Amino acid sequence: MRYDQAATREALAAEYVLGSLRGPARRRFERLMAQRPDWRDEVERWSTRLAGFAASAPAVEPPASLWPRIQERIAARPAAARTRGVLWWRRLAIAASLAAIVLAIVAGLPEPPAQLAVLRDQQARTGWIVTVTSRKGGTPELRIVAEGAAPVPDRAFELWALPGAGAAPVSLGLLHVQGETVLAVSPQTRPLLERGGALAVSVEPPGGSPTGQPTGPVVYQGKLATI
Repeated sequence: MRYDQAATREALAAEYVLGSLRGPARRRFERLMAQRPDWRDEVERWSTRLAGFAASAPAVEPPASLWPRIQERIAARPAAARTRGVLWWRRLAIAASLAAIVLAIVAGLPEPPAQLAVLRDQQARTGWIVTVTSRKGGTPELRIVAEGAAPVPDRAFELWALPGAGAAPVSLGLLHVQGETVLAVSPQTRPLLERGGALAVSVEPPGGSPTGQPTGPVVYQGKLATI
């Protein structure tokens, strides 16, 4: 494998952050990461890219009925069998709980994001992480997680799509400076969010720009990338 190739480094770093790089391959990657600053930087970039999607996952509790049902089945067995089987049942309970969590996440979360952008200021500080995704059978939406944007007194942050080629920016909506913002993607704005689409955040009066165009300084920018 050619470890000096940027595409190889990026692919392995993505798998490492996702947790799908395992066994000897993961240990080999960690040795390379300890020796190569560029590999550590790539891991940091992927951690930042995926932070928005991870932050959007809600906490899910396993069903309250699960453990009592297991205890009832254990109590119905002979004492010797209970002694031998209690550890096995506890492991089964953990596995079942994890399965319930996974199923709940799959059923309730959006599909994995198709695109992602990290919006940074001029000092390369991250303000928001944007993902373009959709719920199963639904229309696309923007999910924007605040990651460090500082509020400006008596002002709002507004997200814009930048069509390029001299075309005017298109407002996508106002952003929260804490937590998550969810914005619908209209048929008109959807073509602007294709791969490589540029995004920007401007400082506006409360309620957003009064003119339909940015009126304040552009403080964060980024480009969407397919993941």
